[in-house]
Amino acid sequence: MDKTSLKEKINSAKKTKPEKIILKADRDIYDERLASDNRSEWHSVTDKYLTDLVIKVDDHIFHVQKDLVAYYSSVLREFIEKRTTDVITVNNIQPENFQILLHYMYTLSLKINCQNVAEVYKAAENLHIKQVMAKCIQIMRANDANAYIYKYAVAWYLGINCLKHKFFKLILRNLEEFSEAEEFMNLNLNQICEILIGASLDWIVTDIERYV
Repeated sequence: MDKTSLKEKINSAKKTKPEKIILKADRDIYDERLASDNRSEWHSVTDKYLTDLVIKVDDHIFHVQKDLVAYYSSVLREFIEKRTTDVITVNNIQPENFQILLHYMYTLSLKINCQNVAEVYKAAENLHIKQVMAKCIQIMRANDANAYIYKYAVAWYLGINCLKHKFFKLILRNLEEFSEAEEFMNLNLNQICEILIGASLDWIVTDIERYV
């Protein structure tokens, strides 16, 4: 290659603008839900390799990162500070509920429904995970059909009959609306049967407390 050709190529390269690199946060590609799913997947892949603590709940073993669980739970933080091994045992919590709490710690996504909200709240209370407790309360305080179904199911679970009757009557008065709510299908068989039987009776002449 002669000097003239080389000089022309150099000048041409100088005039050519480099391609612009654009970093775009496309909602369809990357959103909070997808990020949560990715973090959850990352945790499932690394749970035995990049973790430094084992939490035993009944006969279930959870591999976790101690800094993360200590950040969310003051109770677990105290256990970690006092531990003499890399294994701690958590009592009075069901493994499936602890899994929900752990999923929240890693993804900030709380997977609850009207059947488990009371137990998840209690588990979060036992471990002093305030963020989960606040989310459960927020769901229960909402003024929509799902919230009232939550309240009915929780009152049923806790055996608080006066509250159960209150929300049961409310559901019956607005059964068409409530039956279309997402949480309605999360009611258990006995609860759904109770509501359908109630809807078929004439409550003007029937005492509701004889049937619920």
